[in-house]
Amino acid sequence: MILQSKGRKTQEEMQKENGKAVNEKVVHFADIGAALIQTRDKGLDPFSTIEKVMPWDKIVTSVEEAKKLARPMDYDYLDLLENRFTYLRKYTPALLKSLEFRSTKAAEPLLHALKTLNEMNESGKRKVPDGAPLDFIPKRWEKHMYDEEGTINRHYYEMAALTGVPSEKCGFTTLRKNANKTRACPILTVGLLLF
Repeated sequence: MILQSKGRKTQEEMQKENGKAVNEKVVHFADIGAALIQTRDKGLDPFSTIEKVMPWDKIVTSVEEAKKLARPMDYDYLDLLENRFTYLRKYTPALLKSLEFRSTKAAEPLLHALKTLNEMNESGKRKVPDGAPLDFIPKRWEKHMYDEEGTINRHYYEMAALTGVPSEKCGFTTLRKNANKTRACPILTVGLLLF
C-alpha cells in the first residue's frame, strides 16, 4: 500500500508546512467565537463587537486563507492521490498487460475492473465505459469516483482497482504471461512498489 502511504505522508507534510497558518486560523476562530458569545449574552451588536476583535477585511482574508488550508472533514488523504496518477501511469499499463489475474467469486468485480482497465489501455480509450464494475470500490473511495459531469474518474478508478488487489485477501492468483509459475496472492508486492 505504498501509494496510500505516500498520500498519508503528503498530508503529514502539508500539516507541518501549514501548522503555523492553521493555528492562526484557530486563534481567529476562537477570538471571533468568543466575541459572538459575548454579543449574544450581553445583547450587543455582533458586527461592531467582532470588528473590535478583528477588522472586517482581515476576517475576509482569514476566511479565504482558511478555505485553502482546509482538509476534508474526515481528514482523509485520498484527494491527494490524484497527483500521483501520472507517475502511476508510467508502469500500470505494462503491469496489467504482463500479468494474468484469476480470482475467487468474491473478487470477480475487481478482476473485471482490471480487465476493463487493460482493455482501455490496449484500445487507447481514456473514459471508463458505462457499465464498468464498481462493486469492488471501497466505501471511502466512493466520493472520489465521479467527476463533476457524473462520469467515472479514471484516475481514482484505476488507483482503487490497483490498491484493491492486495485487500482481496488472496482471492487472486496472478500468472506471469508466458511463464509456468503461478504465484499465489497478488503481484502487488511488485506492483505497489512502483507507486
